[in-house]
Amino acid sequence: MTAEQWREIEKVLAAAMDLEEPERCAYLDRACQGRPEVRAEVDALLAAHQQAGDFIEAAIASEAGRAEPLDAQLLSRRIGAYKLVKELGRGGMATVYLGTRDDRKFSKDVAIKLIGAPAPSPVSLRRFEEERQILATLEHPNIARLLDGGVTDDGLHYIIMEYVEGLPIDEYCDRNSLKLEQRLRLFQVICSTVYFAHQHLVVHRDIKPANILVTAEGAPKLLDFGIAKILAPVQHATLTQAAPTLVPAMTPEYASPEQLQGGIVTTASDVYSLGVLLYRLLSGAQPYRITGATLGETLRMVCEQDPEKPSAAANRPELRGDLDAIVLKAMRKEPRERYSSPEEFAGDIGRYLSKWPVLARRGSNRYVLRKFVERHRLAIAITAVATLLTLAGVVGVVMESRVARAERAKAERRFNDVRRLANSVIYEMHDGIAALPGSTPVRKLLVTKATEYLDSLAKEARGDDSLQRELADAYIRVGDVQGGPSFANLGDTKGAFVSYQKARSILQTVVGRSPNMKQCRFLLADVNGRLASAYLAIHDLPHAMDAVKEELSGREEIARQSHQDKESSYAVAAAHFRLAQVMLATRKLDQAIAEFQNCLKMHESLLVTPPPDVNDQRNLALDHKYLCTAYEYGYDLAKAAEHCQLAVDLDERRAAAHPADQQAKRDLGYSLSQTGTIYEKKGSLPAAFQSFNRSLSIRQAVADGDPQNVSARASLVFPHLALGDVLTDMGKMAEAVGQYRMAAQIGEPLIAKDPAKSQPRESVARAYQKMGDLEVRLAKAAPASSPKGSELLRSACTDYGRARDRYRENERRNAATPEAQKSAQQLAHDMSKVCGQ
Repeated sequence: MTAEQWREIEKVLAAAMDLEEPERCAYLDRACQGRPEVRAEVDALLAAHQQAGDFIEAAIASEAGRAEPLDAQLLSRRIGAYKLVKELGRGGMATVYLGTRDDRKFSKDVAIKLIGAPAPSPVSLRRFEEERQILATLEHPNIARLLDGGVTDDGLHYIIMEYVEGLPIDEYCDRNSLKLEQRLRLFQVICSTVYFAHQHLVVHRDIKPANILVTAEGAPKLLDFGIAKILAPVQHATLTQAAPTLVPAMTPEYASPEQLQGGIVTTASDVYSLGVLLYRLLSGAQPYRITGATLGETLRMVCEQDPEKPSAAANRPELRGDLDAIVLKAMRKEPRERYSSPEEFAGDIGRYLSKWPVLARRGSNRYVLRKFVERHRLAIAITAVATLLTLAGVVGVVMESRVARAERAKAERRFNDVRRLANSVIYEMHDGIAALPGSTPVRKLLVTKATEYLDSLAKEARGDDSLQRELADAYIRVGDVQGGPSFANLGDTKGAFVSYQKARSILQTVVGRSPNMKQCRFLLADVNGRLASAYLAIHDLPHAMDAVKEELSGREEIARQSHQDKESSYAVAAAHFRLAQVMLATRKLDQAIAEFQNCLKMHESLLVTPPPDVNDQRNLALDHKYLCTAYEYGYDLAKAAEHCQLAVDLDERRAAAHPADQQAKRDLGYSLSQTGTIYEKKGSLPAAFQSFNRSLSIRQAVADGDPQNVSARASLVFPHLALGDVLTDMGKMAEAVGQYRMAAQIGEPLIAKDPAKSQPRESVARAYQKMGDLEVRLAKAAPASSPKGSELLRSACTDYGRARDRYRENERRNAATPEAQKSAQQLAHDMSKVCGQ
């Protein structure tokens, strides 16, 4: 099909759509006389329109589609304060002109878009007005800005926009010979820009190189929202519930399968188009050969055939593997199987550039190990050399052991070598990988093996206080990995308590024997602080208060003797912070707020004291988060929102500055959840949904990167619960049930793995109870005595029963919070009504 034929089809179709039968048939007979191929395509498109209802503009306007020329007399006329200078381009129903300021006040060039037909149709006018409204809502450095718009006295509709002088993105990349990494970085900016539009409930629907110009300075600009669509918040929330929209003129080479089929168009359609764009930028080719194909052939290719891998299309081996997988994931036929957002798409490219495993490839252990080696070649090389040297030393020891004269010297050398190796593993190798994704099981192996070595040495030298201190420190680190609530852990709370208690027992003995050993006294306060946090995690508040009082007493004594140096001041602030946490947990709000404010002042003073420490930034953010929670409990939402925003800003900066730091990402995910809670309590449901959804995405990425990190897995439960609550308030009960069910499915294995913790049981109980409540409501909305209603009631009874079991288990362990006890009482009432129990 030629470009001229496409233009003729568009013209004939537009006219036929406005006619009724039999006038339409008579018109088509005249207009298509002698041109059977045009008549066949128009008949096919009209038939598709009748089947799809609102599908009034079929996918026929490719790059070849052009508007009818405007009167040449338009040139040099004025539109507002601007004079039309020359035509820049045409497409769809409009023409874009270069305009220049013509009132002699100052000089400025703009782009002026005019509807190209002398008498535009209602559809064209509606599109034009929608584009103007969309541009008015989008203020972004990489989106061409709206300057003005309206209708001239003689009825000419116009939009005045920022004039962008640049090249289409594919031409810019080729002309400037951009390398692979440069192209990917540039594409990430485009993803961020499209994600910004999605956050403002706008789907572009025509992403292609011609609509992305790159300036001489290398700044991309997204243009032409002429066929974009504004979604209602409820439409933006999910793919499954989005209402069908009018399918506009489109570019078939970049259109998604659902666009070509006249289906539901959502943000996932833009993700598909971005995938085609990246395919083009990486390979220089198109995934499908659509030029010259009929509509039916185009539909078969895009909707049924898998595209060739970019690496094969371009014969570029460097694209094989991760980049092939990333592009093809974005271009999957089913919207749900693509990236959930342009942000997630860009994030996977970031993972590739940083040599992390990508989401598009659920790789084997061998793949994950290979990516780990690629990221840390130097560290692994050093470790390998150290290991070889250690093995060489061991071999040397064995050989020399045959010489009786050096037996004692060799034994001492072996003792010291093993001790140095164990300490190197604990303090150098462990700390070097602690913040890396996927490191939890490796950390566990390192500290466990090192502890075994130190434990065996301690039996040989019980009077060596420094060795006992090293052993206690090793037990503390084992406890952190096992179940420390403030660290990436394996979910073994019971094991963590055992390790912490071992460390405390050793340190108490050493301090009693050598009271002037500052390092041991410091570690003793440290392990008391960890025990306080662990008791808080299982809601054992009396023991938590006892432990934190011991910690604070030790910290303050050390600080007095150290003349308040930065290390001791930092430790005192940490102890006060834990004391405030316990007060908050016991709902002593005024005392908790006072303590957190005190911590805030301490951490602010430490932040300006050199040397700067990233932990100071984290602790400052934590102070704001807990102040947010305390004010929220006290129903002062204004102050809560203020501290919450300060925490988000701090965490955003730290996560951006340290992209490999998983703790920074976890902290940001928590801050965003808090933001969502404040929005929810204020009644701003769309904003709350976005905050919880982004928090979930960040937490999911952290959990996926470190599958054995139980604390990261546990962090997914709350955002699913929160999204369920928001969706319930939005009236989307069926989707809310899905979120609650996800929370329960994630939480159940956590309960089995770590039965000491009460929080997962409480969250899972609440998820089941919420599901039961919604299933009852959905059953009441179903037709009387319908199978669906009966099924929902049976499911509600099952979920109520599961909730009851979890509440009872918490009560047996004396760990149920007042909120949980209240929920349990409500549950008993609901069950008696619905299930007869």
